[in-house]
Amino acid sequence: MPVLIKLSFIFILLFFSAQIIYGDLKLRKIPNSLLVFYGVTVLLHKVLVSVSYGLPWGWVAGWGDSLIGFAAALIVFYPVWLLRLMGAADVKLMAVLGLALGWKEAGMVVLFGTVLAGLHALVLVLIPSLERKYGFALPGTRVKARSVPLGAWLSLATMGWVWIQNQ
Repeated sequence: MPVLIKLSFIFILLFFSAQIIYGDLKLRKIPNSLLVFYGVTVLLHKVLVSVSYGLPWGWVAGWGDSLIGFAAALIVFYPVWLLRLMGAADVKLMAVLGLALGWKEAGMVVLFGTVLAGLHALVLVLIPSLERKYGFALPGTRVKARSVPLGAWLSLATMGWVWIQNQ
């Protein structure tokens, strides 16, 4: 049974990460409905794990770490959103990742995801100078296409975390 529980959690993370990557890269939008469904699915999974292990009703496996991760993401990144330095969906995604992974693992995922997003931003800063220097234009020069899809990078970091944890 523990293998099935672990595989189902991996499937949940990978399934939602793939959807978020696609939506954020293609549309630069992460639907609230997807984030709510992701959060509810994670909570249901935690409750089912608790019940399958015969834990007392109301006690959810990893509940403390999950709540700390959820709250920490909101407390840390909500002010960043208020300054309009990141999108609201990115803040909500970080909160759901905190809920899913717990505060330690979510912190690592956020760290690696923001490093990847920073590299993406660096490339976007360098593109105009390369275009001027070499006289070519890259496709997707719209302003929206030049933004950094943080949610996609966070989801890619989540996939990397899943891969590393299962080596």
